[in-house]
Amino acid sequence: MGNVLHRRKAFRGGGLSPSDLSNRIQGFKASIGVFSDAGTTPAVDDDDVQEWHDQSASGDDATKTTSNQPRFETNGINSLDTVDFDHANSERLESTASSSDEIITIIAVVKSDTVSSVRTIYGSSSAGGVQFRADGSTLQWNKQGVAVRASSSGYFSAGASVIIGFTIDSGGNWEIFKNGASEATGSTTPDITAGRTLILGSRDSGNEPWDGFISEFHLYDTDHSSDDVISVMDTLNAEYSIY
Repeated sequence: MGNVLHRRKAFRGGGLSPSDLSNRIQGFKASIGVFSDAGTTPAVDDDDVQEWHDQSASGDDATKTTSNQPRFETNGINSLDTVDFDHANSERLESTASSSDEIITIIAVVKSDTVSSVRTIYGSSSAGGVQFRADGSTLQWNKQGVAVRASSSGYFSAGASVIIGFTIDSGGNWEIFKNGASEATGSTTPDITAGRTLILGSRDSGNEPWDGFISEFHLYDTDHSSDDVISVMDTLNAEYSIY
C-alpha cells in the first residue's frame, strides 16, 4: 500500500459494492437483517434492536448484551434505514467475531450527533484489541486502551453524515479515507492483540460509546487497494448522497 497520498476520485456510482471486495469478515447494512427479537421479527421504525445480522459469509451477527439497545430508524441518512446509538445510554451490539491480526480494511457510513467526546464506532471486549473511533472531529485507529496508532483530523462535525475508510498492511502502513478520497497516510506499530470480541457502538463495558447513526459497516481481513476502497465509497454514495 505504501505511504503515497491518493486524492484521485473514482467514477461515481458505477464501481464496486462492499460484497465485491474479497475477505469480508463482517458486513452490516441497516436495510437488511435488523431484528427487534432473536432474528425472527424485522425491526420497524423506532424499535429497539436486539440483533443485527452479518451479511458476510462469516455470519457473525451483532446482538444486544445489555438492556441498553440502539434503535432502528427509517429516516436516517438520505431518509434511508439506519441504527441509532445513544451515547448517554452506552448502547451497543456485541458480535460473535473476534479480532485477528493488524491487516485490515474498514468502510463505514455513519453520522455523529456530537463532536464533544470520544466515540467508538467499532471496538473490542478488552484492552489491546482494535478500536475504530472518533475523538472530537478526529478519526482514530487505536490499540484499545493502549495507544492511538493512526489519526487524522477533520472527519466529523455534529449532525453531518460521512463515508469513512481505513486500511493497514502487515508493515503498519495505514491510509484513511473520507467521502471518496484518500486524506491521510502514515506508518505505525502493527501490534493489535488478537482474540478480542468485537463490538458495534462502543469499546469494552460500554465505554466511549458512539453517538449517532451507523448505517453500514464493512470489515475485511486484508488491506484493499486505495482504488478499491474509493470505488466502494462511491457506490455507497450513489445510495446515500453524502458527497
